[in-house]
Amino acid sequence: MVTVETQNARSRTTLDLARPAALAITDVLTAAIGNPRLRLERARDLRLVYRARTNWAMFGHYLTVDFEPLADSVTRLKFFVDPVVHRTAFDWGQGARDIRALTDRLLRDDALRRP
Repeated sequence: MVTVETQNARSRTTLDLARPAALAITDVLTAAIGNPRLRLERARDLRLVYRARTNWAMFGHYLTVDFEPLADSVTRLKFFVDPVVHRTAFDWGQGARDIRALTDRLLRDDALRRP
């Protein structure tokens, strides 16, 4: 399990995968398909931005994944969660849960383990 830092409804973590950036992007896209809460908003260069659905506890959030190639076969993924309503103080852990769901799904595959 990946450690996710959370403060004031904003969450973040990093994860290094033993994959080139192009394959890491495909892996994140595939992993997110299994999460019905997330919808892809934007995909540009080395960044994916998802929007989480609104529910009873909050107005949703944006989950951004940045891809930083460290070597030919290693990519650092940076996950950030920001609430849609910027003055949101609480997210009831939903942003961190969405990050953990994606990272756990990525790490299930032995080929994607950290270098």
